[in-house]
Amino acid sequence: MNRLKPLIRQQRFGTLPRRNQIPKSDAEFRYRSVRFVRPPFFTRRRIVALAISGLAVYAYARVLQRYFTISVEIEFADDEEGEGEEGEEKEEYEEEGDEFADEESFFVPLTFPRKLDRVFYKGSDPEWQAFVALTRDRRRYKQMQEDLVHMVFNGCLDNPVLRRHLGDAAQVGKYWLDISFPDGPPQEYVRSGLEFGDGYVAWSQQRISPEQLWRTQRTLWPMATLKGIWATTSVVAGIQYRRALAALGLNSPPDPSAPEEQFRLATALAKKSSAVPVQSPAETSKKLPWLPSLPPTTASDLPIAWHVLNHSMAKSRQMPRMEPPRGTVVVQGLVELRGKRGHVLIDVRGFYDPKVSKYLAVRAQARAAKLWKQSPKGGK
Repeated sequence: MNRLKPLIRQQRFGTLPRRNQIPKSDAEFRYRSVRFVRPPFFTRRRIVALAISGLAVYAYARVLQRYFTISVEIEFADDEEGEGEEGEEKEEYEEEGDEFADEESFFVPLTFPRKLDRVFYKGSDPEWQAFVALTRDRRRYKQMQEDLVHMVFNGCLDNPVLRRHLGDAAQVGKYWLDISFPDGPPQEYVRSGLEFGDGYVAWSQQRISPEQLWRTQRTLWPMATLKGIWATTSVVAGIQYRRALAALGLNSPPDPSAPEEQFRLATALAKKSSAVPVQSPAETSKKLPWLPSLPPTTASDLPIAWHVLNHSMAKSRQMPRMEPPRGTVVVQGLVELRGKRGHVLIDVRGFYDPKVSKYLAVRAQARAAKLWKQSPKGGK
């Protein structure tokens, strides 16, 4: 008979984990020290996230500011004893308004300025009444013009360039001045921020003039420097481009309006007028015949770049044409000054205040200048 053999299932028992033994060898074991450094807080990703969040919060605040306003209501107590005094305070407070900050308090702006609605003079305004009274006084009209001419004459004599151009015996020639009345006060702007007063802190608004707005923008945004750098870079790049074309043999007739040509002509005139002999490039090439005729070095580019930078920055920093202040009259026109050597035509614009009978601001610039005896610059 066939016997049944018992089936024995083999079980595999797991063994305890053992460390892998590193085979021993006679070779040297090299190791490196590692130091874990905490990553910086301001990473590129966080900066981008903060910028996007800030723009979103600012846009949301601008939307809320457009459709919602914050108003403060003050309730006055009903005391029978001080009813008259409180009524006067309430009327005075309503006249002044609680929207704009006090001039004596400290104000910290936190928003960008925005334009207010344009306001024009009414017939009942004191400024317009002063204009009407001024038109009836012809003697005062004449005095206003003479005062402005006298101020322009003294200012030109204080300028050494204009005084040298006029020469001796300078005097006032012809002048033409026009008096005009503005239709309203200048455009005003408003900005919101925190007002720190005597014992209180409030969220209020502040009125600013166009001149204050221009000075603030010039301080915060250095556009004059950026425009000067851009103009200088463009001029220097144009000079190098024309030199590269000349080096490649693609010569073109020189442009008289190019900066390097103007600088060369000015230098030549200065050398002719001076008595010191200056060695010319032709003499240098005779001493060194092996030296090829190369374009001028970039040493002459520095005065050109410096002049362009100064001219561009001075033009950008010049205050734009401002509107007359509130209650002032505009007096503008041309004033001619004559001397023994020549004459100068001055373009002047002043703001006259009839209440104080003086000019608050005067702006003048030379429009034309001419010598009585003019010699040719090209020589005889």
